[in-house]
Amino acid sequence: RAVTDDDLRDRLVRDGTTNVQRFSWERTAQEMTALYRALASGAMAP
Repeated sequence: RAVTDDDLRDRLVRDGTTNVQRFSWERTAQEMTALYRALASGAMAP
């Protein structure tokens, strides 16, 4: 549908561009560092 439906394609591109802003390598690294620290300290033990 996205190939033939200009409105749908435009919306998908716009929404995708907005959505991708939520992700970054810096944020991912910070979240992983926090996870590793929590695991190392035993804070996440069952």
